[in-house]
Amino acid sequence: MGFDPKLNQDRESLPQPFQHARRNVSLAISGPGRRRLRIVLWTLATVAMTAIYFTVDIAALVRLFLWSLAPYGNGQSEAPSRASNLGRVKYTPSRPFENAFNWSEVLPSEELNWTPCYEGFECTRLSVPLDYADPLKGNAGIAIIRSPSSVAPGSEGYKGPILFNPGGPGGSGVVTVLLAAGPLRKLVGDGFDLVGFDPRGVLFTTPSITAFASAGESASFMLDYAKTLNHSSSAFGEAYGNARNYGNLAKARMGDKAQYVGTPAVARDMLSIVKAYGEDKLQYWGFSYGTVLGATFAAMFPDKVGRVILDGVVDSEDYYSAAWAKNLMDTDTGLMMFYQRCVDAGELACPLYAPTAKEVGVRVERILENLRSDPISYYDPSSEQYGLVDYSLVKRALFAAMYSPESLFSFLFSALAHLEVGEVGMIWTISGHGFVHDLITRPCSCPAPDSGALDDLIGGWDAMFAIACGDAEEVGDDVKELRNNFNELSKQSVFADCWGVRVSCSGWQARAQERFNASVETNTSYPILFIGNTADPVTPIANHEMTVEMQELWQASTELRDIYPVARQIYPV
Repeated sequence: MGFDPKLNQDRESLPQPFQHARRNVSLAISGPGRRRLRIVLWTLATVAMTAIYFTVDIAALVRLFLWSLAPYGNGQSEAPSRASNLGRVKYTPSRPFENAFNWSEVLPSEELNWTPCYEGFECTRLSVPLDYADPLKGNAGIAIIRSPSSVAPGSEGYKGPILFNPGGPGGSGVVTVLLAAGPLRKLVGDGFDLVGFDPRGVLFTTPSITAFASAGESASFMLDYAKTLNHSSSAFGEAYGNARNYGNLAKARMGDKAQYVGTPAVARDMLSIVKAYGEDKLQYWGFSYGTVLGATFAAMFPDKVGRVILDGVVDSEDYYSAAWAKNLMDTDTGLMMFYQRCVDAGELACPLYAPTAKEVGVRVERILENLRSDPISYYDPSSEQYGLVDYSLVKRALFAAMYSPESLFSFLFSALAHLEVGEVGMIWTISGHGFVHDLITRPCSCPAPDSGALDDLIGGWDAMFAIACGDAEEVGDDVKELRNNFNELSKQSVFADCWGVRVSCSGWQARAQERFNASVETNTSYPILFIGNTADPVTPIANHEMTVEMQELWQASTELRDIYPVARQIYPV
């Protein structure tokens, strides 16, 4: 039948991903544990660097990935005096799946010609028109991966494909399924093919888009671009100027390709995947920005909607207008819950302990304010990595941790406690700046064009801007108007300085060729399931509750609040 992940069961009967929340990073870890630690640190670094630029989502990917990890360490957090090794965990540029499969050898086809890839997966590239209105303009090659069902197609019990999008925009569906196939399979059962695809402009899909000649150039620019909007008196003006420079560079180097990566075109690509599969209706699970993509599909093709889940709802109108004003409404509530976890853990378990959540927050604010005027130098003689641990680096790391606090809070609290006494190694590691430093300083390499090497994940930032800014209406605000917008957003959240998406889009010049103009005043062929979490950092419950209004348009849609055990465990209500 349709997609039935048994979401109506009691939460106790679903997987419990965070029973082992407090994990200790120790140099005593060896063998498989050390390899697992590298993957965790790579994931943390990627999350932190994603948070630098948009942070629209990646939390879902990290949560699902962590479900597949067995607990390691002794399950206890340690105070700085007993955990000094934590500040000296050596950063490694190793990344999972690197060199495991050569996508450049997969030729795009109008059929799904599956070939074995990685271990236990199958991959293909689907050829679709760059411009569906004018197929003569060329083709895109959509990279697709699947974890095949154990049930043969056509057999009783085979339920077809479920497509996944982790958010972003710019998130890789290929990497999502690679990392999360195990826990996803536990949720949905054996009858479905789990299908991840890279949207246009993302990772393994061709043509690739980039504004930079090398990963090093990209990383160097983005380090400056990553500064918070209020780290200094000139910070806002610098962000505005950098956005203009980036827009000019992207226009010159991306050419016409940037106009073909918009969300409506990707919705058409999803329909092409469904048809190539021999199916009639879409089965889909989209997180965060993936809810915009899913809602766009539902509006454009209401008669092609099968079992669709929109999980962590983004306000599509806010997104398409480039306002980005309705994301941080619950973020500060989540932050106080984050601090309360430290209080609840107690003095022995949380190295940043204080008697109340407010007092924990005061300690964190004191650390941040000290760094605003007095950054601390970082240097690792073994790797020769160096840099400054400043206000922006730590504020961004704190914001990134809000995406998966139950899993990341012990890492971050330990890092902040070390930072409080001048030890910067751990916060440097989990901030992702070691990853960026590696991109800047490593010997130059020239991968095959459009190879989509995982080594070049930094290119994902180009996709974020091209999709999000290209989808939206042009931002014509001058710097004064943008500053007023920031001041209003600051009344909503202390993380407004990390949420400069509208500023970033103010310099973008390429608009998506196909604009979203479909009407949502229609009936879908099957009810849509909307899911929202309490105190979500960037997809607030208000966006989810807005689906009550949508239900009057998308008839018979279903609404669930805090359906995941993760929602109640991270943010108890």
